[in-house]
Amino acid sequence: MKVKKRKSFGRIMKNCLRKIVNYLASLRDNFMKLSATTRKIIYVWLVIAVLVLLLAFFASINAKKINNHKYMEERLTEATKQYVEKLQLYPNVEKKLKLDMDMLKGEKYLTNDDILDKTCKGYSITYYNEDTEKYVIEPYINCKHYTTKDYAINYEQ
Repeated sequence: MKVKKRKSFGRIMKNCLRKIVNYLASLRDNFMKLSATTRKIIYVWLVIAVLVLLLAFFASINAKKINNHKYMEERLTEATKQYVEKLQLYPNVEKKLKLDMDMLKGEKYLTNDDILDKTCKGYSITYYNEDTEKYVIEPYINCKHYTTKDYAINYEQ
């Protein structure tokens, strides 16, 4: 009775790689047999496909950055709410309270993990709405690649 030899992983990979190289070589040969016009059309579509993929890739990176900044705004809002509730502050609409992000960080309501990078500055403006019996908190941040709408306008308040 004959015993089958077991193929080693290296030999299997070498065989697979050889088949892939042969397939790509035949694909290139068949591509070169096409007319010059057909090849040009294929080149154009390949360039378009690569550009679309690159555009989608960079758009997803930008969306991730925006989501990170939105998370930072949410953390600033939560920290502000914790601060005013703990100290039982009730600023009203006429006299809004402005809390700086550095102050909230110093008071341990924000951590270094909540702030994306060292260039980020921010504050929140808050007041207590007596009609709804809730705090209204508006966070504003300014980072290297992102600034909350109306940041500069509300900074002077």
